[in-house]
Amino acid sequence: MTDHQPVVDSTGGARRVVGRVISAASIVAAVIAIAVTLLQWSTRPQTDDATVRANFVGIAPQVSGHIVELSVHDNQQVNKGDPLFVIDRRPYEIALERARATLALTRSDTAPQRRRPLPATGAAAPAAVRHRRSPGGSPYAARRDGGRAGGDARAT
Repeated sequence: MTDHQPVVDSTGGARRVVGRVISAASIVAAVIAIAVTLLQWSTRPQTDDATVRANFVGIAPQVSGHIVELSVHDNQQVNKGDPLFVIDRRPYEIALERARATLALTRSDTAPQRRRPLPATGAAAPAAVRHRRSPGGSPYAARRDGGRAGGDARAT
């Protein structure tokens, strides 16, 4: 009977270790490549055939009016704060001039009243002074007189 003993090759053990190291390094490199790809994919998504559908985008200005200048074109990229359009200023300038004219007219009408000195006895407004001089006395005269003076002060 012959003994069959396995033949041990001295280079076979070294090859086995080198093969295992290369296999482990390949697996580690694949895991790192997958991790980098997932990180890149989540932070910087890309595609060649992406579309955004927005036929009408609502824009609400703070004032209304006619648009006299449009500063953007179709499919133009805009940033926050960029002017999109210009609204006609003429109606607002006219309204401002009317308000200024009304203020000037009111000031000119009340200027003589403001220049008159108040009575020396007290600081009463001219309307209160006129009311004291009017017949019937104060608006509370009807209550003090029991409803006899000051016109018809009855509840109906």
